[in-house]
Amino acid sequence: MLTARLGRRKNSRFGDRAAIQEKCLEDQKDAEMREKLHQRLAAKLKSVRKGYAANLEKIHALEREIDELKPGLQTSIKAQLDYYYELLREGKDTRNVGLGWIVKSILCLEGALPSPNRYPKYIEPETAQSLNKVRDIMSTSYER
Repeated sequence: MLTARLGRRKNSRFGDRAAIQEKCLEDQKDAEMREKLHQRLAAKLKSVRKGYAANLEKIHALEREIDELKPGLQTSIKAQLDYYYELLREGKDTRNVGLGWIVKSILCLEGALPSPNRYPKYIEPETAQSLNKVRDIMSTSYER
């Protein structure tokens, strides 16, 4: 009986030791997996930060380019508007489709329709009143 007890104690000790060793191996594997995951995440974060910095630099370069081009664009738009107003004032239809395309171009560039004093001198007062009404209707519908 005594040998049976010793045998059980011996087996339980070895069983406990094997379980502890197995648990230690699992913990070690978990720690290694966590470390690998941490390294991958750190590498990914570094890559994302590098991409972010590159994109930020591109944004700043594009903003500088926009600032350089903006005055030229404004000058071009002003020249176009001056040309369209001159055509409208003289009543010249260079496209042979009526003066509507000029008014529409001015509306697109300026965001507002030309005032009645910008129309040709030969337009009768009744026509000017009609144009004012149409201009007001079109400008409110264009703003929406």
